[in-house]
Amino acid sequence: MPYESALLLIFSTLGSTILLVLVLIERKTARLMFNQNEVIDEHLIRQTYHILKQLVGTIPQLFGVSILGVLITSIIQAINNRGSLESLLIPAVYFALIFYNIVPGKSAQVVKSLKATTAEDNLETIKRVLRDVMLQHHIGLAANITVLVLELVFFVGF
Repeated sequence: MPYESALLLIFSTLGSTILLVLVLIERKTARLMFNQNEVIDEHLIRQTYHILKQLVGTIPQLFGVSILGVLITSIIQAINNRGSLESLLIPAVYFALIFYNIVPGKSAQVVKSLKATTAEDNLETIKRVLRDVMLQHHIGLAANITVLVLELVFFVGF
């Protein structure tokens, strides 16, 4: 297996693992992504929010390493494969999903909102912040799993 394939699998697995853990933490409140009026125990909402608030100091930086790693190694792979369709598909799909999360999804604003609020704030505010955070995590997870699958199919021969 070429080194760029191995690195791409490592970085996308790192990103997938981080985001999968976050999605699992959020699973009992995930219905808020689709309906903020969903009836969910207030304690559970605040508890989920509190856990995410505890992680906001380290997760964005760690995930940033994963994003850069995937983008750099997928571009190196595309260059080494002379721009084959398969090699261009991986950075294109990943960039599109991550770009959507960062720009229209307003990642920085979502992180800032999470840092600026507390678990004791108004429940509607907590629900809104939690919904925005969960959407970011699900889109990021989809991006990383897509890279894993494409890499395994096209380059590892799985």
